[in-house]
Order: sequence, then structure tokens, then C-alpha cells
Amino acid sequence: MNLTTTLAGFLNVLKRNILYFAYAILSLILTFTIYLSALQINVDQLHKSGLVRIEQISERLLGRIASYQQLPNLIANREPVIELLSGKRTISEINQILLQSALLTGASDIYVLDKNGVVISSSNIENEFKRVGENFANEPHVKAAMEGSLGFYHSLSPDDGSRSFFFARGIITDQTQPMGAVVVEVKVDRLEFGWSFDEEAIAFLDENDVIFVTNRPELNLRVVGVEPGKVGGSSFREYDGTYLRPFYPFTQSNLFDYTIMDFQEGIDLPQKALVIYREIPQISLTAKGFFDLGDAYLTAQLQALLSAAVFAFFGVVFWALWQRRQRLTDRLAVEAEANEQLELRVQERTQQLRDTQDQLIQAGKLTALGQMSAGVAHEVNQPLSAIQNFANTGQKFIKRGRVDDAEKNFDLIADQTQRISRIIKNLRRFARNEVEDFEQVNLTDVIRESVYLATMRSRREAVEIITNIEEKQAFVMGGKVRLEQVLVNLITNSMDALSVQSDKRIEIDLTSNGEHHKLAVKDNGSGLDDPSRVFEPFYTTKDVGASNGLGLGLAISYGIIGSFNGDITCKNRANGGAEFTITLPKAEKVVS
Repeated sequence: MNLTTTLAGFLNVLKRNILYFAYAILSLILTFTIYLSALQINVDQLHKSGLVRIEQISERLLGRIASYQQLPNLIANREPVIELLSGKRTISEINQILLQSALLTGASDIYVLDKNGVVISSSNIENEFKRVGENFANEPHVKAAMEGSLGFYHSLSPDDGSRSFFFARGIITDQTQPMGAVVVEVKVDRLEFGWSFDEEAIAFLDENDVIFVTNRPELNLRVVGVEPGKVGGSSFREYDGTYLRPFYPFTQSNLFDYTIMDFQEGIDLPQKALVIYREIPQISLTAKGFFDLGDAYLTAQLQALLSAAVFAFFGVVFWALWQRRQRLTDRLAVEAEANEQLELRVQERTQQLRDTQDQLIQAGKLTALGQMSAGVAHEVNQPLSAIQNFANTGQKFIKRGRVDDAEKNFDLIADQTQRISRIIKNLRRFARNEVEDFEQVNLTDVIRESVYLATMRSRREAVEIITNIEEKQAFVMGGKVRLEQVLVNLITNSMDALSVQSDKRIEIDLTSNGEHHKLAVKDNGSGLDDPSRVFEPFYTTKDVGASNGLGLGLAISYGIIGSFNGDITCKNRANGGAEFTITLPKAEKVVS
């Protein structure tokens, strides 16, 4: 009897409050749904920003490595190094050259190998771990260099366990096979200098999941997911676990198709980390970023709590409406105000996340633009010099009452200003990795305008400029402004070389053959000290930093002509002076 009465009472209570129970269950479902949705949005945002951050750090590492990739090419082409292998130079002389190159570039070691792969000269000859006498013929980078390509390799030192990148290039002469090789070694810790201040933990793993480069020193040489000594197929010479360490204990799971790692507290990694991968094929490594999910979970929890509070609030209001209909108006007003405040908070938080993402993307753009700053001053220097000459001449014309001539000079100044604008636009397009548009350009027009730009200085310095043009229509595919920059730069360099000559003469020849147009600039100056190096960046015989230049002009010109599928060469003339020759393919069809 008592049980029956209790059950009946419970059913009556349930019947009276069925709407409340249904509302509570629905609120819990919606709150959990909102939590999952907010968490997914936050994780998606963290993944996007993480990809941008990994891209930035990867580009920073590749940028530091890129400065060493061309070093073996430069050293392998140096005459003293070639003469060492033919017995015309002593080892001590080459040791000093390699030491100077290492000190100048920051390389850890530079050494020269003979055709058998034995080290015969090294920059660290005084070091405890000197390489002379060692045979590296079986090393992957040496094999690649001996086959004519740029060798690249990363390994541990068997002496002290230090990590190194290796770049190698074969020493090629007229022989069919390289007569030796140049190897540049760069210690990884030099590339990592200053990275520990980064907020995110980024690691670069090799094919065996060994952390080879990282911005966290505690992660160096840790094996992710594999016990040391059990790794097969190693790319290291010694990979027996002597220098390797196990990775931190973790549990791995998936969240919205993302990889999540849970770590213990007390280590230099987030306790719950979103793991993002990116392959870096240039250095045969995989970038792995560990991004803290704490804020993502906290934000989702706050949004879920806010939602639960809203549902609870509406539940209370619903109960109050049911119990006290007389207070309906006041309760609805309180609900509307509280709901508006909650929506504003959610909108502000969402906007902050979007702003953070935009700032990360903009940082990547600014990094790319910063890499072009070294060449801007040199590219703009030529039109600025022309503007100065036109302005000085215009002042003289005004003083003499020759207003018409002065107006012409001001028109020329306006043209040069537009030219500067075009130059900056081209540099900005290059910095953004945009595709360069080609157009048909008449080389005779380029010669005429370039000579005109140099006329002021040539008159002032009594330099005779002679043009020999076979054809009036010599069309090539390229950019008119950039071709003028190259030609004006060559003319200016010739004038510099003629500064001590009494009879100053520059000849510009335009000839053609079946498939190419050739433009030659000749002078009767003192000639070139080392024609093989004139196109190297920052190589100059002038005072670096003076108004004469920074040693970038010919290097930039070489790149411009190469972008037009052409070639630029130089040599000393038999009767004195220098000769630069530009070869460009003819345009397939001339558009009238």
C-alpha cells in the first residue's frame, strides 16, 4: 500500500513537471553541442595559425641554410682550390683560404677532398677534431657532389655528438669527372641561436623520428615514439643510442581529425598539445609543432558555461512565468539585457581570434618584403642620379632664362619619378612571388634611352659614347625598364673604369644572328681584376658603402637577364678595357 502510494505520488509530480524535465535534458544536450562546436572552431583557428607559424619558422630555418648552400659553389670555382688538386698550390695556402671563408660566413668547417674522397685541406686544421686524412667517399653528400650535383646531408659527429648540416659541390674543370669536392659543414646550434624565445615548441624530425633541429634545447636528439638503439635505416654514421634520448612519455588521441598529444606536467611542452606536421623536402626533415590547447579548451568551456547559464536563466524565467504570471514583463526585460551582454562577449572574443589570425598572416608578408630591402637602394640609385642631374641642369637653365629647356628637364624628372615607381612596383611584385609579365621590347629603344640617361655624366666627364646598331628592329621578350637598368648600370660601370683615362670611349654594339640578339658594351679602361667574380653579390673593387655602389649592380643585372632567358658575360679586351655581352633570344613574333 505504501509503495503504491509513493509510485502514484511520483507519477503525479512527473506529470506536473514534465516540461521542466524535458527542458533540462534539452539544455544539457544543447550545452554539450555548443561546447563541441566552440571547441572545434577554436581548434580550427589554432590549426590555421599553427600552420602559419610553422611556415614562418621553416622559412626562417631555410633562409639561414640558404646562405650556406651556394658557398661550396663559390669555393669550388676558386682558382687556388683547383690548383691545389693539380699540385700547383700548397695545402697550407688553401687551409688559410678555407679558414678565412669559414670566419667570414660563419661556417663551422670547410674542407677539400681529392677525387678519392680523402680530405686534403681543412679550415679547422688546428682543431682537436680535424678532418685531414679522413675518407668521406661513401658519404651521401660527397657521392652526390662527385656526380655533379649539390650534395646535402645531416648527421651527428661521432666525436662529440654535435649536429651538422653538410653541403658539397664537385670541383669540375675540363675533365669529365670532378677532380675533387668542397664540403661546407654548419653546426645546427648556430642555426638555432635565439629560437628558444619562441612561444611555440617546433621540432624538425628526420626519417627515423629523431628531433634534429628545434627551438627547445631539451628536445634535441630525442626519438619520438621509438626507443633509442632500436631505430633502423639510420642516416647517421653513429646511431646506436649513445647520443640519442627517449621522447617524453605521452598518450596520443584524435580530436576533430587532428592529432593530440597529452604530456605530463613539468616538461617544456604543453600538457595538452595540438600536433601539426609539415614536410620540408629541401632538407629532408619534417616540421612538427606542439601548440597549447589549453586556451582552446578554456574558451570552449567558458562558452559552454555561458550557454548553460543562459539555458538555466531561461529555465528560471519559464518557471517564474508559470508560477507568477504577474511579473512577466519585468522578467522578460532582464532576460533581453543579459542575453545581449552575452552575445557581445561572444562577438568580441570571436573578433579577437580573427585579428590574431590576420596579424600572423601579415607577419609572413612582412618577412618576405624584408628580404628585398638590400636591393632597393641600388635599383633606385640610377633614376635618382638622373633626377639630380636634370634638376641641377634645370636650375642653370632657369638662371639663364632658358625656361623652355628647364621645362623639358622637369618633364624628364617626372619620367624618372614614374620610373622609380615602376622599379618599386617590380620589386614589390617580386617580393610577393608574383609571376613576371613579359612584353616585346625593342633593344634599339632601350639603347637610345639608356644612352640619353647617361648623356649628362658623359658630357661632364668627357666620355665619348659610340653606338653601332645593325638593325633598327631588334625585339626581345622582357621588361623595358629592367633592361634599361641593366644597360645604364653597365654604362655607369664603364664610366667609373674610365675615370683615370685621358681618352675615354665607350662602344655599344647591337648585332644579331639566327636566334639571338647580342648587345655588347665595351670600354678602353683598365679592365677587370677578376672577370670570374664580377657577378658575385657584394663583390666590388670600389669602396663599399660609398656613393660608387654596394657591389650589387652586376649581381642584380645577372639575375634580371637570366629571368628573360638570356645570358650576360664579361671579359677583358685584348687591346685594353672590359667588354660585357648580353645575349637574348629573339621574340617569336613582332606585334605592330
